[in-house]
Amino acid sequence: MKMAKGSQRTATAKKRQDDRSRPADLDAQLDSALKDAGVKSTGVAPMKMETIAIGDLRPCPYNSNVHPEEQITTLVDAIATLGFNDPIEVDENLMVLSGHARLEAAKRAGMAAVPAVVLAHMTEEQKRAYVIAANQIAKRAHLDLDVIKSELKSLEAFGSPDLLITGFTQAELDILLRPTQESSSGVEDKGEPQKTTLAYNLVFDNVQQQERWFELLRWVKKADAYKDRETIAGKLVAWVDERMGDLA
Repeated sequence: MKMAKGSQRTATAKKRQDDRSRPADLDAQLDSALKDAGVKSTGVAPMKMETIAIGDLRPCPYNSNVHPEEQITTLVDAIATLGFNDPIEVDENLMVLSGHARLEAAKRAGMAAVPAVVLAHMTEEQKRAYVIAANQIAKRAHLDLDVIKSELKSLEAFGSPDLLITGFTQAELDILLRPTQESSSGVEDKGEPQKTTLAYNLVFDNVQQQERWFELLRWVKKADAYKDRETIAGKLVAWVDERMGDLA
């Protein structure tokens, strides 16, 4: 008799949970052996890598990250060029804890299954904290622009087919790859003011606001009235200045 899909998924999840009831004893034995050998346990949480059918994974209902279309499209292109190299992280019931954008990109890329790290050691409260931490802590990093410029120029020299898979927009790549201006004497020209790059996060009330923001940026980027401005920021400031003038 064929088992219904829902029952089959429940049975599969239960089997995974049962399979993970054994490693606890193994962990205790390992800790004991390490202690006997005079080695302090690292406290590394038990993890297991599996290849899981996309249809068996379910999104986290309390995931707060919203992924714009541009990000998903870039991920699809990156998967096609580089492969799927960053596993999804799920709990013992196959709920996605980290990797919702990668999962959506994998679907669009036509993948039937994805590699996933199964994290079965966390409580419900810990899972909720981890979902936030996995998204938020990564945002604390910043880029070393000198290293990025060097790496992008190396990739360009290697003849890399599409630098957009690095996650930068074409406008950002144009700025990062722009040659340093030098005078006829070979000395860097200090006459022009240096451009400042700022990184910031915008918080939207809902997805509709976010989409409207990106619509504005796309419109400003293509608008003929601002073609003399090199950066999207410059175009946006010009647009704001016009509106502020109307209000004066």
